[in-house]
Amino acid sequence: MDKNEKHLARVLFQNKIYKSDNQAFEDLVVLVLQHNSKSFITVKPQGRYGDRKNDGFDSITNKYYQIYGPEDLPKKENNAVNKLNEDFEGLKNYWEKNGFTIREFNYVVNDKYKGLYPEIINAIQALKNSNPNIEICLKRAFDIEDIFLNLDEQKIIDIVGIIPSAFSITDVDYTILTQVVDHILAFNMPDNPEEIPIDPDFEEKLIFNGISSNIADILRFAYQQTYVVNDFFNTNSNFAKEELRKKFEGLYNKGKKYFHNLSVGPIIFFSI
Repeated sequence: MDKNEKHLARVLFQNKIYKSDNQAFEDLVVLVLQHNSKSFITVKPQGRYGDRKNDGFDSITNKYYQIYGPEDLPKKENNAVNKLNEDFEGLKNYWEKNGFTIREFNYVVNDKYKGLYPEIINAIQALKNSNPNIEICLKRAFDIEDIFLNLDEQKIIDIVGIIPSAFSITDVDYTILTQVVDHILAFNMPDNPEEIPIDPDFEEKLIFNGISSNIADILRFAYQQTYVVNDFFNTNSNFAKEELRKKFEGLYNKGKKYFHNLSVGPIIFFSI
């Protein structure tokens, strides 16, 4: 599977995430986990006993999963916190008492790439503090996406279907770079009356590279806005970050060749 096909597979998977609620989301996550590990065991609900607070676990690594994908997560945040605590206690009370070892507990929440509110994050931290012998993890949509994108090609196709040829799609811009630009353009800039301190190391770079005052002002302003990009990456997969890094690395190397071929004197490249 080449880069273009993987981009398209990612888009198809994200569409599944957006459309999946409740049982559909659980089924999607379980399918990814099954393809990722042969030792993953799905736990089916058993009548009035349910699944004993365990949607599935890896019998080799002793990693357990509880999956939650409400249709509207912001309106169900209290439910998400209550479910987290109830499921974790129920998991320990049944599975540990029956001789199973719980090394890791994963609470998978479908945030649909929008991030989570503080209450869920705080609840996870509270469980970590009170259960130091168990690794407790919060998994979001981009975490499942990362697992999906690292699967073999045939397993990816099993989950999202046949990947269309990138060359047959002319009306869709699926590049990672466009997603970042769109995110920044749509970002609602908060009011910030306070003066943001400049990092001394950053200023030293400006001086070292002989940057003019006008350009230095532009770079200072851009440097102060990096939290916008961080906000984007906090809700996207490692695949997106890596592809963007490659994109900028390619542009940087192309720029070096271009400027070194011009008769404009020595060029000192500036890196933040």
